[in-house]
Amino acid sequence: HEQAARALADAGQVAAVLAADDARTRAGSLPGGARGVVVTSAGLNRAVFTASGLDAPPKGKVYELWFAEDGTMRPAGFLGGDGSGQLALMSGTIGRATGMALTIEPAGGSRTPTLPPVGLMNFPARPA
Repeated sequence: HEQAARALADAGQVAAVLAADDARTRAGSLPGGARGVVVTSAGLNRAVFTASGLDAPPKGKVYELWFAEDGTMRPAGFLGGDGSGQLALMSGTIGRATGMALTIEPAGGSRTPTLPPVGLMNFPARPA
């Protein structure tokens, strides 16, 4: 029940970011012709990432999301499932992050990226 409640709460937060009056979108290319889209809301201080056409990570690996902030990467959760057509509420707040990255990491994730990102995207410009 706890897991279902958490999934429902995340779905509500995803919907809030996507429907926010200040929602901004940025799309980018990923390996193998895949596409990634990040949606940010400055007012909610949250971001949502989705990927389509992304190959499954190698066995024993996961796709990990990162906030890019002041030249460093801050963990922001995982892209679930096989990576294809997945949607994720990025963990934590945007804070001062100006972009995001997607890496392939050992199952369970890493404290810092262990390999170069398979995708890097700047966040959309915040409204003035």
